[in-house]
Amino acid sequence: MVTTNPANPNFNADVAGDFVVDTNAAFKNASFCIDASGFPQYMEEPTFTDFVGDRYVNIQSENLMQVRRVGANIPSLQAFTVGQEVRMYQSALNDTQFNFIRRPISTLYEIIGGQYYFGGPIENNTSQLQPGYDYTLVACDCVNIDCLTPSPYGVTEAPSTFTTNQNTVINYNSTTPYANLKHLDGYAIIIDEFQPSYDDLPNPQNPYNVRRCFDTNQRTSTPVGGRIIRFRDGTLNSNVEMTPKDSIQINNTRLIEELSPGLYAIEKFYIEGATEQTVIQKPNGN
Repeated sequence: MVTTNPANPNFNADVAGDFVVDTNAAFKNASFCIDASGFPQYMEEPTFTDFVGDRYVNIQSENLMQVRRVGANIPSLQAFTVGQEVRMYQSALNDTQFNFIRRPISTLYEIIGGQYYFGGPIENNTSQLQPGYDYTLVACDCVNIDCLTPSPYGVTEAPSTFTTNQNTVINYNSTTPYANLKHLDGYAIIIDEFQPSYDDLPNPQNPYNVRRCFDTNQRTSTPVGGRIIRFRDGTLNSNVEMTPKDSIQINNTRLIEELSPGLYAIEKFYIEGATEQTVIQKPNGN
């Protein structure tokens, strides 16, 4: 068996087998067989030998980098040693067959669906983070106007860019429904697999751990104007009367109360260009 002890004079795990020092893994896939109880067992093979020609015996599942489940009774490795993770990373980094799928880490902080909230109802934020990672969203506060859209990946936490509040966090993990994986307004992103958890950082204001602050608090959440559209026929058609409203009039808390009975569309305009429209039927006597 390939020894994993560097002090052993026969140590060669770094140059033999699968080149992973912290396992006894072979570099080939072993054959499986199913025993009478239905559990998979590994078969010994003469071709499974270490660097000096000794056969591998009693192969354990944790020592094989078998990540693909071939059948219902064939196990797949789901937890890896540090050495196995390093080996996979080095393969992805250096093996030319992965060239077509290589992307910079920054792309993992981009949304893969929907769009960011740019004013109007909060439901407009349909930004969809990528599944498959554990996220910690940390409350952030932007210092400059550029954070009205998420700050670029290369912009890190600093007094001149954005600050964070470690006491306000949201956690997403493998049990979080895909529809809920949103980059929320007022939060920056940590991908837990790449960095220690926020609580574990020796300095919570770690500049390279928190990315992509999205903070619209500096933009107005109050409509800057709008209009009242009255449908003269009492049905939704083109026979309408439009009345523009300034910011004071459209934000009047008694706006609907002061309308005459009828069918209306109330449109509110936001400084970012968004429009929120609400259709109401004002009955008689109200």
